[in-house]
Amino acid sequence: MSFAKWPTTALALLGAIVGSIAPADEPKPAPKSLDGMQFKSVDLLVGGALPNGVAMAHWTVDFTGTEFSWHHTDVIEIGNYTWDSKAGTVTATGLGAPDRKYTGKYDPATKTLTWQGKKYALVEAEKPKSK
Repeated sequence: MSFAKWPTTALALLGAIVGSIAPADEPKPAPKSLDGMQFKSVDLLVGGALPNGVAMAHWTVDFTGTEFSWHHTDVIEIGNYTWDSKAGTVTATGLGAPDRKYTGKYDPATKTLTWQGKKYALVEAEKPKSK
């Protein structure tokens, strides 16, 4: 290769390298609504008392419309929530107990909800099996 063609070849090679580099992943946006979403605790947590000890279970948080239900230990708490999709935050109050406050933060990148200090993973709908 002649020295005169070197800059053109180098630029072409540089262009091919730069063109093959994938851009950094953009942050995933938070969903517009939590309606229909269910989350299951990442860890097994205390599920209730048994005669011979403690049962461990996954806790769940479900969102339907503007209502939530939180199944933890052997209790189900229900109430109303508001969702701030820009901040990814949930604020809620217990039904019939407006002094009971609940908070959560959803991370769309990991599909994880932190609810009352515990981590919950999004329960994804099962895809139908092909025949």
